[in-house]
Amino acid sequence: MINHDTRINPDWTVAQLLDLYDGHTYETKHDHPDRFICDFCAAGVAYSSTPRVAQYVTDRVLNPDHPVWQSKMREHPGKRPLTPLATYCEDCAARRLYFPCEGFNEARVFFSLEEDRTMSNPEVTDVSSADDGIPWNPRELSEKITGVPWEANVILAGDELWGPENMVTVFLSMGSGVDIRELVKWDGSLDPQVLGHARREYRTFTRKMLEKGQTRTAFRDHVRGDN
Repeated sequence: MINHDTRINPDWTVAQLLDLYDGHTYETKHDHPDRFICDFCAAGVAYSSTPRVAQYVTDRVLNPDHPVWQSKMREHPGKRPLTPLATYCEDCAARRLYFPCEGFNEARVFFSLEEDRTMSNPEVTDVSSADDGIPWNPRELSEKITGVPWEANVILAGDELWGPENMVTVFLSMGSGVDIRELVKWDGSLDPQVLGHARREYRTFTRKMLEKGQTRTAFRDHVRGDN
């Protein structure tokens, strides 16, 4: 268990982060009154099942000009707000961060979700400080795989806040050949053979999405192997 006095960044400890969860209401970006949508596999999970879920939390984003992020910065002047950027179902949740990134303070939080969306029994299972992560640049890597400027890549960027782990999971969802954890070495350099395979997988994915329509249903079916 991670000590509650552990600092996630200069402004927040693990204990303070847990206080943001315990007894509070889960806020969702999806308009579904009876379920949440997993940000990895895109499956819907009913609140009535009282699931154990996980979130990816960080204090920095890849698109800092986004109005949502700008609003958070105004609410916490002079501080780095800890913000959940992804919610995972129990099948997709991992106790460790998928691929910590140097320059980002990141944490994994698990909690139970009641039918009325109350969060309980929160637990921080992993923390990576900005000095501990792997030296990789998610935006540059996205451009190397897709050949498209990061801001212009609608499939990846969408209209949501993104952190490094979001980049890892969205590429993993496209296909097993787009595993950033195998593509990026521990010193931040890239494996050219894996990069070539990732580019081919990405082209196959975008072709499928164009044929099926760039919808959450099409993405879910692709992740599940239903098409």
